[in-house]
Amino acid sequence: MGIRKSVGVDYFLIVACWWCIGGWVCTYHQTLAWQVVRYRARVAYDGTSFQGFQIQGSNKVVDDKNCNGITHQNRKDKQQRTVQGELETVLSTRWNQPVRVVAAGRTDAGVHARGQAIHFDVNVSETPTDHASLERSLARMLPTDVTLWNLQFAPSARTKLVDGQERVLPWNVMYDNTHKLYSYRLSTAAVMDPLSRQHRWHPDNVDAYVVGKAGLAQLTRLLKHYEGTHDFRAFASAMEQLEKHSDGPIDTVRTVYSVNVVPEANEGDVRIDFVLKGALYKQVRNMVGTVLETCRGEIMKESDMLRLLQDATASGLSRADNPSKPAPPQGLTLENVYFGDDEDCEF
Repeated sequence: MGIRKSVGVDYFLIVACWWCIGGWVCTYHQTLAWQVVRYRARVAYDGTSFQGFQIQGSNKVVDDKNCNGITHQNRKDKQQRTVQGELETVLSTRWNQPVRVVAAGRTDAGVHARGQAIHFDVNVSETPTDHASLERSLARMLPTDVTLWNLQFAPSARTKLVDGQERVLPWNVMYDNTHKLYSYRLSTAAVMDPLSRQHRWHPDNVDAYVVGKAGLAQLTRLLKHYEGTHDFRAFASAMEQLEKHSDGPIDTVRTVYSVNVVPEANEGDVRIDFVLKGALYKQVRNMVGTVLETCRGEIMKESDMLRLLQDATASGLSRADNPSKPAPPQGLTLENVYFGDDEDCEF
């Protein structure tokens, strides 16, 4: 009887311990229930030292010391720095997991941004609520020519009409923006302030074709030809290479909502503001280069510029038919990315 009683007590203790430990484990796992959180933020950067926003193939490295298999920017290769690489390095380090950054637009090498927009997903066990503190921490981790601001949760998934069918899709910085503002800065003075050389273009012999009120009036009038919906194939670089790696021809029809010339504070400084839905590769820089050559009037006439804007694809025209050189990258800045609904009004 003593043996049976001891066995019964032992059995009871084992069951009781199992129940307690099991309950603790369940509670522990509930506390550490992982979830995917999508953040969005604004990013500003000086593009002078970057090879564009997007990570290039040769920039992808594996960091065995920091979350197995993180793909991030190799900071030792200064010639191949990208904004995406710097952001992903910091975000992956902060959350100790691979983090991929998606941007509203991919700026070229040397192009700047004040209001770039990004989103990224992270797996978290607890949802942080102090975004201001997190934002400051990330900004301190980034190099001095990049900063992140206005960090917040992305809006919840939305019902959208896709190919005639309603689908619930997560908010996406690339597909949910409505338009972008690009600015191109020029100096039309006889001599440009050397401190502006990384953020403004001083074209050769600029005083021969854009100077004074008459020159600016001519520039403004010609720029208005870009407004509206046009086939910009003759203003898009590297289309042949891009189409070789795509599933077929790329649609080069784009809409430019407005183009305005804005005189700035220093004498001779001019800003050209482009508001558009989306841009092709080097489209804005090619538009600036073309309009300035048209102002010069030597290799481009106004009739040539108009011809390049009229059904270029149907006419068999391409960038090779446009003799103008693209304006250099340092004058171009992505000023803002706009989003359409109430949830985005504070972003």
